[in-house]
Amino acid sequence: MPSPKGWKSGVYCILNTINGKRYIGSAARCFKGRLADHKLRLKSKTHANRYLQNAWNKYGEKAFQFMVITGCCPSLCIEIEQQYIDLYNSSNSKFGYNICPRAGSRLGTKLSPEVCAKFSIISKEKMNRPEVRAKLSAGTIRGDEEPRT
Repeated sequence: MPSPKGWKSGVYCILNTINGKRYIGSAARCFKGRLADHKLRLKSKTHANRYLQNAWNKYGEKAFQFMVITGCCPSLCIEIEQQYIDLYNSSNSKFGYNICPRAGSRLGTKLSPEVCAKFSIISKEKMNRPEVRAKLSAGTIRGDEEPRT
């Protein structure tokens, strides 16, 4: 998949040719690798974007077109990605599959109760590890003060 002007980084689109919905993303390092990762995860039914994954499961691989929209330097990827998310309104579920309304941020997304429960369990398990507790302790107590109780 050649990119405009030979760029390796920039903004891409995954278009559902059946319903016209699209996912807009950016690749700061390599289009080929980023799009291959999307395809691999979609095919293995492990994609993090449940809307895109559900559509892939429903319509099949042949209904999706992976394309480069524009090439740009890595430092501009997020800014240009945002312009295309806004242009195509792809964070609106009527028009696209982007979960986050802001490129490069999870702000504005709602996690399912199941995902929140998983994060809670992981966090509690991590906090029970002695090395983590020691690092937290060392970072919050200076040598010249008494430990907080």
